[in-house]
Amino acid sequence: MSKMVKKSLRIISVLVIMLTVATPALAATSTSSPEKTVTLLGYTYTYWSTLNGDETSVWGYTKVMADDNVPVGYIGVNSCLYNKSGALVKSTGWEYNNDEISGWSRSAGKYYQTGTYYSKGQVKFYHGNGYNTYTAYATPYISVKSGTANQVQTNDSGLTYGSDMFVEDGNGIPDLI
Repeated sequence: MSKMVKKSLRIISVLVIMLTVATPALAATSTSSPEKTVTLLGYTYTYWSTLNGDETSVWGYTKVMADDNVPVGYIGVNSCLYNKSGALVKSTGWEYNNDEISGWSRSAGKYYQTGTYYSKGQVKFYHGNGYNTYTAYATPYISVKSGTANQVQTNDSGLTYGSDMFVEDGNGIPDLI
C-alpha cells in the first residue's frame, strides 16, 4: 500500500472515531406509542404519539395518517406533553387541517425543564355531523437531565419572574423579566 493511501486511511479512521465519540452528545432520542386505527365516513385513520428528547428538552407530536386525502376540517389534533406525575405541561390546543391532506403531525413545541415526560395526544375525526374524539396511547418516558428547571418562578405577589429565553410561542412569558 502506498504512503498516500495509508495516510488517507489514518485520517479517515481518526475522523470516524471523532464522529463516533461526538455523536452521542448531539443525538436526540425518540420513542413512539403503539398505533390506533379507526374508520369514519369511509376514511381509515391511523394515529399515535411520538416523543423526542435530548439533554436539555423534550418535544412531543401527535401524528395522523389517512388512507386517502381527507377534506378540509376532517382531522383535529391536540398534541399534549405530560410530566411523569401526569400533569399536563404543554399542549397545542385543538388544531384542524386547513388543506386536503392524507397525513398530519402537530407538536406543542420544545419544553426545557429537567424531569421525566411522556406524550399522549388526542385526535378528532369528522363523522358527518360533528366529531368523534379519540386519545392516542401514551409514549414511553424520556428524561431531560439538564433542562432549565425553575426557569420561571412566582413571587409573593403572584407575579412570575425569570428569563424568557426559552419562550417559543409567546406563551409562558414571565410578568417580570
